[in-house]
Amino acid sequence: MAAEGWLVVSIEYTLADKTHPTWDVATDQVACALAWTAQNAAAYGGDSSRLAVLGDSAGGNLAVTTSYQAAAGALTSPCGGLPAVSAVAVVYPAVAPATVFANTTPVTGKIGRSFATDFTGGSPEEYPERYEAVTFSTWISPAAPPTFIVQGENDHLVTAPPVEEFVEQADAAGADVSLVIVPYADHVFDTSPIGSQIYVETTLRWLAGQGLTGRA
Repeated sequence: MAAEGWLVVSIEYTLADKTHPTWDVATDQVACALAWTAQNAAAYGGDSSRLAVLGDSAGGNLAVTTSYQAAAGALTSPCGGLPAVSAVAVVYPAVAPATVFANTTPVTGKIGRSFATDFTGGSPEEYPERYEAVTFSTWISPAAPPTFIVQGENDHLVTAPPVEEFVEQADAAGADVSLVIVPYADHVFDTSPIGSQIYVETTLRWLAGQGLTGRA
């Protein structure tokens, strides 16, 4: 992205563990990063009025939930005013952590339950309100920024059906969400050269269609 002329700000956030769930921490940290970007982008040659938020997997969850909450007026930043997000582009995002928790796929299902439990502090039965807060469909509104999702067809960790269901819900609610399903692809398919090319090229093309490029 930087090679294409974008100003890229890589956001860090506190990772959850067995004793420190971060479902209510990470969003505020991403919001702070967005506020910082709005305040400082110009000094680095960027334009915060043309802001795209990207993420993968858990980061894709945060990219969408933070941007959608901000668009719905349900989020404030402890670090200053939030900029308007022009577009969100994510790859294999955890659209509904409850479905990740419920994944029964051998090995990856166990990993998914561990991730979801660490993030929220427990199961969907124990903390339904926490799972609701980090689920995409909770925050769908016509004000949501245009969104692009790249999803592996054979993803064993973040499976495709919940992603497809979210896209249908968003469309019904008047939100602009586009989906590309990559045949045969599993989680982190973009770490391979071909997978990376598919992800980057489709994302750049979609962003350009939104009037967003790395060139002024």
